[in-house]
Amino acid sequence: IASPEAAAAPSYRRALVEGREEDTIRTRCYTGKPARTIRNAYNLSWETRTHEIKRFPQQMIDSARAGVTDYVGARGDCDPARTFMPAGQGIGMIHEIRPAADIVQEIVVDARETLARLGHLA
Repeated sequence: IASPEAAAAPSYRRALVEGREEDTIRTRCYTGKPARTIRNAYNLSWETRTHEIKRFPQQMIDSARAGVTDYVGARGDCDPARTFMPAGQGIGMIHEIRPAADIVQEIVVDARETLARLGHLA
């Protein structure tokens, strides 16, 4: 998602780059199912009223109607104070927006180096 090629609203990408591990929250407020997302005012407001969260898919339908699910930016940028922006606890390892080819290349190089170091165990 932290690449120019990914379908993500600009504010979502910025939130990924600026976020830290402690900036995520596990919530059912957007979909009715547990999801880890970037903490914001909207999802925090649900923490005191989790009993109001509906089951999937009704909660997802309600969230779409409330306009808080467009993290891809289909209607332009998203509102980072309200929008569902999925992110794992590894968010703190994202420091910049990089082309997908560079990300894949780094994964390949890291894999080769790891396999070379561990080759003697085979």
